[in-house]
Amino acid sequence: MTTDNTTQPIEQTDQADQQPAADQTDAPEAERDDKPGAEAARYRRRLRDTEADRDTIATERDTLAATVDGYQRRDTERAAEQAGMTRGADLWDAGGNVTDFLADDDTVDPDRVQTAVDRVLSERPHWRRRAGGDVGQGVRGVQVETSGGWGDVLRGA
Repeated sequence: MTTDNTTQPIEQTDQADQQPAADQTDAPEAERDDKPGAEAARYRRRLRDTEADRDTIATERDTLAATVDGYQRRDTERAAEQAGMTRGADLWDAGGNVTDFLADDDTVDPDRVQTAVDRVLSERPHWRRRAGGDVGQGVRGVQVETSGGWGDVLRGA
């Protein structure tokens, strides 16, 4: 008994021949007919879907832009308060815009904020943060000794 160890060539099929055309897979069976306007209807449907996707993406972009703007405004207000203003939001009342305070990488630039705060406080000094601390009123940290009460006072003690 002899064995044949020769290999038979394997036929390779072209995968492109096995896959249907792209325009056939996009359309349902009913639209593949040769009806007049079927191709145009398919393109109109794809256009509507694409426009809906575009509108969704635009809405998401606007939402994200508003979120980032809010973060930048809060960071700017915080930097203005650290620079000496009572309320950082007063920068917007003085005519500031959030883009005026951003560095090239779109982060808040403390130097730009400090410059704007100095300008605003020179025009409106009453917006400056006042120094806190003891102003000479209220309860002190010193313990006061008390006498026994009115009875001791009346007895002359």
